[in-house]
Amino acid sequence: MKFNKRAYHLIRLLGGLKFAKFISRKHPKIIMYHRVSENGGVDSVSADSFRKQICIIKNHFNPLTFSQLMKASQEGKVPNNAVVVTIDDGYKDFSEYAWPILMQEDVAATLFITTGFVNRELWLWPDKIKYVLNHSNKRSLYVPFYGELEISENKDEVWHQLANFCLTLENEKKNTLIDWLFDELGVNKPTFPPKFYEALSWDQIRVMVSQGLDIGSHSHSHPILTKLDDTELDFEINKSKQLIFDNLGFEANSFCYPNGTKSDFNSYIKHCIVRGGYDYAIVAYPDLLPLKDPLEINRYPGTQSLSLFEKNVYGLSYIWSDFSRRVIKCIK
Repeated sequence: MKFNKRAYHLIRLLGGLKFAKFISRKHPKIIMYHRVSENGGVDSVSADSFRKQICIIKNHFNPLTFSQLMKASQEGKVPNNAVVVTIDDGYKDFSEYAWPILMQEDVAATLFITTGFVNRELWLWPDKIKYVLNHSNKRSLYVPFYGELEISENKDEVWHQLANFCLTLENEKKNTLIDWLFDELGVNKPTFPPKFYEALSWDQIRVMVSQGLDIGSHSHSHPILTKLDDTELDFEINKSKQLIFDNLGFEANSFCYPNGTKSDFNSYIKHCIVRGGYDYAIVAYPDLLPLKDPLEINRYPGTQSLSLFEKNVYGLSYIWSDFSRRVIKCIK
C-alpha cells in the first residue's frame, strides 16, 4: 500500500508531522545517502536540498552517529526521535559538499567506505556503466542474454537496466560484461576513475575523522556478496577491515552490505560478518523494528524530495507501514 500524495499534504497542513513525530519517537530513523553534489542529479542530492534536510534533523530531532546509536541501543538508552545520517561508498564530493554542511550545522554522520575505491585500486562498477554509456555515440546495443537497448533514448534508464542485470551475475561475469561494453561501444576505459567518479583519499578521511566523522566498512570492491565464493567473501570482509585499521588506526565494527537488498546477504554471510570481527551490519531498506537484528539494521533512503524526506524522518512512513501491515493481517 502506497502513501497517497494528497493525503500527505492534507496531513501536513493539519499539523500531522508533529503528531507523527510523537507517535514514532521510539522508532530510530537511519537515513541513507550516496552522493551530494552542487545541483543534484539522478544519483545524488543537491547541496541545497541536503542542507534543508540536515537543518530539519538538527532543529527537530536528536542526531547521532551510527556508532552512538548502537552504543545507546546496547545500554537501553536510545533517545527519543533519534536520527542517523549515513553516506555510502566514499566519493570525493562528500568532502566538497556533504561534510562542510554537516560541520556547519553540527550534525553527526557515518560514512561507510569501499576501501578498494578509497585505496585507488578500482572505481565502482555502476560508474563504469554510466561512463561508457555517456561517452558512446552508438544509438542501440544488443546485450547477450538480455536484449536490445536503445541507448540514445534515455541513457539513465538504460544504465538502470544494465546495472540491475549486472546484479544477477557472478562477479567475474559482471566484470567481463562491463569490459565488453567498453569494447562494443568503442569507448576507452580509464584505469582510474575520471574526476566525477573519484573517491576520497585516506588523508581526507583522517582529517574528517579527527573532526568527528564516524566510519564503517562497505566492503573492499562493492561486489554482490551472495555472488562470491568463500575465499572472495572473506577477502571483501577482512581486507576492508584491515585497510581501515592500517590507514585510520581503529577497528571498524560496522559493515554495510553492498546494494543492501534482501537478496544481497543471507545467514551465512551474516556469520562471515561476525567472524570478520564486525558487531553490526546495515541494509538499504526500512522496517518497523530497525534495530531488531544487529546484522540487518534498517535504513530509509535519502532523497532529493523534501516531502519524501519528511515522511521518513517525521515518521509518517513508519505509521503508514504499520497501518498497512495491520490491514493486510486483518484481511488474511
